[in-house]
Amino acid sequence: MKQTHKSILNQSIYTLILCNLIFAQVEITKLIDRVDLDGTSRKYLLDDIEPYTGEVLYRYNNGEYEFKGKMLDGLQDGHWIWNYENGQKEQEGFFNNFAQDGFWQWWYPNGQIKQEGEFQKGVKHGTWSMWHSNGVVSSAEPYRSGKLEGKLILWFDSGQKEGEALFIQGIKHGYDRGWYPNRKIRWEYEWFKGVEHGPQVMWFENGNKKVEHHFNKGKLDGVVREWYQEGQQRLEGFLDSGLMQGTWSWWYPNGDVAMSGEYLA
Repeated sequence: MKQTHKSILNQSIYTLILCNLIFAQVEITKLIDRVDLDGTSRKYLLDDIEPYTGEVLYRYNNGEYEFKGKMLDGLQDGHWIWNYENGQKEQEGFFNNFAQDGFWQWWYPNGQIKQEGEFQKGVKHGTWSMWHSNGVVSSAEPYRSGKLEGKLILWFDSGQKEGEALFIQGIKHGYDRGWYPNRKIRWEYEWFKGVEHGPQVMWFENGNKKVEHHFNKGKLDGVVREWYQEGQQRLEGFLDSGLMQGTWSWWYPNGDVAMSGEYLA
């Protein structure tokens, strides 16, 4: 069948209108919020009765995009990008029905990667990595269904390890260690299901011991010893489930006794 110029023109106009509907793009400031009966807030064009579907954007005063992304039925959906005012990418990721989903990344203003990891239906999952602004890794955080699970590790911007701890279902369980930038040990703790349990030792940066405590299910229990930075003992006593008992002694930095006394149960 031979098409007339008029029918071809009509088809072209229809196609253009359809494309505009499918690939609609508006400034976020032109959308308003309306709340569903279930409490879900959706974006609408002022005169529309249906939630907005299409691309949204917002620009800085200099014309650079601050963010750009897609909405489906008034909710963030699909690919989104945020930029710094200088045009450098700030973060990028995906939404699925308003929930962060899939691989996400963040950057520093200088373009250096800052953070990356995966979301599953709005919660962190898998290993999340973070970096200092100089490009050195700052942390490795293991997640399972939104909760820390496994060994969390921290690093100084020099690359030297700063700390490490074990987590189970989002709470500390097991060892917890930290270091000074000079690589000397700073602390060693033990945790049991989110509470301090077992020995707790801290050191000064010069390597001398600072504190030596013991915890029993979150309460100080047993002998307590503390020292001054130069190595002289500062105090010694005994705790029973957090209560001071028995002989307690305190010393001055020169070694002279400052005070001593008995605590009764």
